[in-house]
Amino acid sequence: MKGKHVNHSETAATPPRTPNQPRTPRGQQALQRLQDSSQDNYWDSPEVGDTLAGDVVAIEEGTTREGARYPILVLDTDDGVVRVRAARKQLRAQLEEKHAKVGDQVALRFDGTKRSAKGRDFYSYSVVVVSGAQS
Repeated sequence: MKGKHVNHSETAATPPRTPNQPRTPRGQQALQRLQDSSQDNYWDSPEVGDTLAGDVVAIEEGTTREGARYPILVLDTDDGVVRVRAARKQLRAQLEEKHAKVGDQVALRFDGTKRSAKGRDFYSYSVVVVSGAQS
């Protein structure tokens, strides 16, 4: 399942900026490195305690087999560009609650499987969002 990215450099000379477009040259360079890469790099199947941090350079959209849509954060990290599928309900809810957007810094930690008050197991994440200064 891959997210969609529109390469705006192939359209009008100066298209209007959309919410998912990089706001900084660093973000644009990160997306270019990702596009030039022959391999998609996703943060899949983290182990308990695994962390990931980086600058949000784009937000793409993914779709589950059932047709539900979810955001895919594209992060520029110290180790390169990484996509994070926010298909898990708890991760998606935290990112939405904290208003993660392009230009923000995001830190994620996988906390393992937890049990809800209703007795259902779910994947738990800790999320920190530091709002970007650009507008």
